[in-house]
Amino acid sequence: MAVIEQTVVAGVREKLAALPQSESAELNDVDLCSQRGDLRFFLRDYAGAVADYRRMVELDASLDASHWRLGIALFMAGHPEEAAGQFDRYHSFDDVDRENGIWRYLSHCRAFGQERAAKELLRYQKDDRPPFGEVYRMFDGTMSVDQVQQAISPDLPPSAQAPRRFYTDLYVGMYHLVRDQPEPARLALQRAVLNPWGRTAGYGPRYMWQVARVQLQELNEDAAEQPQSPGQE
Repeated sequence: MAVIEQTVVAGVREKLAALPQSESAELNDVDLCSQRGDLRFFLRDYAGAVADYRRMVELDASLDASHWRLGIALFMAGHPEEAAGQFDRYHSFDDVDRENGIWRYLSHCRAFGQERAAKELLRYQKDDRPPFGEVYRMFDGTMSVDQVQQAISPDLPPSAQAPRRFYTDLYVGMYHLVRDQPEPARLALQRAVLNPWGRTAGYGPRYMWQVARVQLQELNEDAAEQPQSPGQE
């Protein structure tokens, strides 16, 4: 894990150093804002990522509804109510994507608590790509964590199992996170980060792999700061 983290951070810092260091408001290129926002997010500069992503919308208002990265950055920056609003706008753009509904739920949990988040969970009528049907049922309470994990058929070829396991582990981790269960959250996110598929797949999965990575780092740091009991010394 340490080698992966060091390699990723070094690569991101190198790419970021090659970009303009101007304030977000001074940037006038959407692609540049997008690229720099991603790199800032990957370095856990969530406020910087939010600023660059918002600048994208200032430059091109048509990007607002579909800007899921802005929603995730707002969540990670500690602005869950604003994040929930962003995911609401995304739902008007795409009413099939349960992954958006998951992030809206996570944001509501952080902003308003689990009870209200459960009551306001979006309901979907159309099918979504696997494993999001099963994962969403974990969030609505109709499937357990174990059931969702066992829903990945061992008969599938490895190329089909890998993305299902990645997203399942990522969202099992986030499920535990908003329930204040840091250790099972950490273990699930660690599995997601160690899954090579997420790191090498297309843009969206790679971004979500980075989400798993930065959240895992925060949990690891929190765990390291906890005082040890005498038996752990």
